[in-house]
Amino acid sequence: MTKALQLARALVPELSPSLHKGQAGRLGVVGGSKDYTGAPFFSAMAAMRIGVDLAHIICEPKAGDVIKTYAPDLIVHRVLDQNAPIEEIHQSVDDVVSRLHVLVVGPGLGRDDHMQACAGAAISIAKKRDIGLVIDADGLWFVNNNIDAIKGYKKAILTPNVMEMKRLCEKLSINPDEMKEEDIASKVSELLGGVTVLEKGGVDRITNGSKTLTVDASGSLKRCGGQGDILSGAAGTLLAWGSVYAKGIGSDKDIKVPHEDIPLYAAYGASTFTRECSRLTFEEKGRSMITQDMLKNLIQAGSFIEYATFSNNYYDIDAQGVKIIKDKHQNLQPTFVFLSPPSIDSLARRLVKRGSETEESLRSRLDAAKGEMEYAQTGAFDYVIVNDDIEQAYEKLRKVALGEGTESDILPDNRIA
Repeated sequence: MTKALQLARALVPELSPSLHKGQAGRLGVVGGSKDYTGAPFFSAMAAMRIGVDLAHIICEPKAGDVIKTYAPDLIVHRVLDQNAPIEEIHQSVDDVVSRLHVLVVGPGLGRDDHMQACAGAAISIAKKRDIGLVIDADGLWFVNNNIDAIKGYKKAILTPNVMEMKRLCEKLSINPDEMKEEDIASKVSELLGGVTVLEKGGVDRITNGSKTLTVDASGSLKRCGGQGDILSGAAGTLLAWGSVYAKGIGSDKDIKVPHEDIPLYAAYGASTFTRECSRLTFEEKGRSMITQDMLKNLIQAGSFIEYATFSNNYYDIDAQGVKIIKDKHQNLQPTFVFLSPPSIDSLARRLVKRGSETEESLRSRLDAAKGEMEYAQTGAFDYVIVNDDIEQAYEKLRKVALGEGTESDILPDNRIA
């Protein structure tokens, strides 16, 4: 797993009974006009399937009537009424945005004057509320005509495709013919004052002007409409989680993400996630693939944010995660290392001494450990390292990480004396 992907994963909040509804992400989508109802649905439902707690759609009334029939899980606000004064719409949007961690602006928005004015109001409100912004599709049309509305707002992610990138370059007086292709997105970000740009293409480029990441993983060969909406929902989800992370929820992980780089790694994770989802869907559906098919593959595609659950607690990738990767993501070709306690008895003593377990949770932890050791005995792991001496175990793990290899240890008996 790349360092960038580890940093993206670090934004994901661990599920916990101590969290309340909404603490694992509240997202809004501004979009949905009389002609376009699918795009905001795909964006918001992707966010729900990936893992936000709540997803709102702020849309035109007739679009809202249709979107409400798609899924009862989404909260639909029919407030972008073309017959209402913009001041009234501004207040209605602000009432919703005040509850959110992130706002996605653009899916199915349309380019008429009224909906573009609504986009401007939404962007202004999000900036005032100091929340994350993802701007896609017709939201980028607004930005292209109102560059100053987004310039310097570093909590924003723009997701331009080839034509949208071309328009931005023209607006910013960038001549792509005079630059290396890999430097164009970085220049756009620089001139926008450090806004994160996710340039979609054969290779996705993600940059905040000072750092640039690329994603070239295989995706779908079928370019059906709506995949960009899935990406906007994924980017919004990770950016919402980044907001939660910045407030201290989940920030106690070993890997630390600089707060100023949260949009960068959120966009990187979203790109990786969406490409994997589209690849899995294309493998299944081929030429007949539509975006609706991607929704059910969002869980499979999310192996990079998997957390296995034991005793109602959540942990990083373990034997259960290994099974998921071996079954569904063989193309990743990772090296699997199993870290084993010297014995189940020694593990039990460690846990009792720590004092963090109830009698029931201790029994569950030991049962889970025995199951993992049984799985390791099947030869599923490339290396087994027994942690009976922390310095020796570290040295062996270091050699494996550096590609030097090491002699695998013998698994201990997993029976309790």
